[in-house]
Order: sequence, then C-alpha cells, then structure tokens
Amino acid sequence: MKVIASIFLAAALLASSVPLAAQVDVERYIKQDAFGEIKLSPDGDYYAASVPMENQTVLAIMRRSDNKLTTTFSLGKNTHVMDFWWVNPERVVISAGEKFGELDLPLPT
Repeated sequence: MKVIASIFLAAALLASSVPLAAQVDVERYIKQDAFGEIKLSPDGDYYAASVPMENQTVLAIMRRSDNKLTTTFSLGKNTHVMDFWWVNPERVVISAGEKFGELDLPLPT
C-alpha cells in the first residue's frame, strides 16, 4: 500500500512539473492563400496573379505603379487558371483546367 501511495505521489509531482502546451493558432496554417502565383510583365509595368476563389481560380492583372486592378479573367464555376505566361508586355496566355470536388486537383482541358 505504501508503494502505491508513493507511485501516485511521484506521478502527481511529475504531472505538476510538466508545463502546459501553448495554444497553436491553426487558422493561419489552414487559411487559403490570397494569390497562387504572381508573374511580372516583360516591361515590368504589370503583375499577373492567379487568385484562388471558392470554386474557381481567376487571373488578375494589376498595374505595378499604383497596384490598381486593371482587369480580371474568369472561366466560370469549377474552372481554374492552371498556369499563365506573358507573351509580350500587353498579352497573357493562360492554360485552363476543371476541378470537381474540394480535394481534387484541376485537370487540364
């Protein structure tokens, strides 16, 4: 009986000496990014960025001098801008894909 009491006492002392784990802010790790990929135009005047939305990915073009949004390109529900390339200072070519379901990856079309 004395052995069991000393084991409980040792366990209580050990438990009280272990610090409590700090709370981890999980939200910052599971939050979706604001931009997927950003590319600078050949002349350096514009940014093109893929922007993930709830059920699609759109392409946004912003002027670099004042960060003003100049245009967006959307393909519709369940369609995503998979990649894009500047072909000259005023033109962007995109590749599109479709995605169905929350965890699926877009497939090229």
